[in-house]
Amino acid sequence: MTINLPSLEECIYVYENKTTVLVVEDPQSYYKVINEWKDNIEGLDDSIAVFENHKEMVVKKQVELLTDLFNFTINNRKNITMLHSKIKQIAYREDFYLKSQSLLSVQQKYLTDIIFELQSDVKFDEEIDISGIFKVFDVKYEEKSNSLLEKLVNYIKVISEFSSIKLLVTVNLKAVLSELEVRQLYKEANYMKMNLLLIENNYQQNLDGENVYILDKDRCLVYK
Repeated sequence: MTINLPSLEECIYVYENKTTVLVVEDPQSYYKVINEWKDNIEGLDDSIAVFENHKEMVVKKQVELLTDLFNFTINNRKNITMLHSKIKQIAYREDFYLKSQSLLSVQQKYLTDIIFELQSDVKFDEEIDISGIFKVFDVKYEEKSNSLLEKLVNYIKVISEFSSIKLLVTVNLKAVLSELEVRQLYKEANYMKMNLLLIENNYQQNLDGENVYILDKDRCLVYK
């Protein structure tokens, strides 16, 4: 995977079964790099180009950015939408289709009977979609992580299974995980075929399986 960032004069690479670490020593450049990712993923900019096997990826659909490692949740809107979409596909599968239609029919009759008892004119959308049931029952992922490492592993598992995300970008991950935990995260991400890019503001000794770049205070890119 090749990444072209506006802030860098050279491209950086993400290799299979290796984690790329980009250390940005200059505070202004650090802020700028993170904002570039944020704007591109939110669809506000398209200045970042990411290529895999010579094919350009759609950054806003295939890259995920975690800037706040204290408050992120698996049950964000994007992940819940993907979960409900996946369940909906199963609900309309041949072996579930009749059950799904029967359930919708029962719901419709139930509402019709209740509304009939009212004095006022009341209506509801008769074109009921099965995904409405998921919202009523608050279908979401179970969050039972006991540590940040476990929470990150679960997050990677979810986006690997339910989304088209191929690259997870984190900010200052090494400031909140021990070296042992970082190694374990790399192992889990590799197993789930999720590419990692760590953006850090301080260099730490290279770990096995890391591909490290340093954008120094003179804004020169150095391969470590």
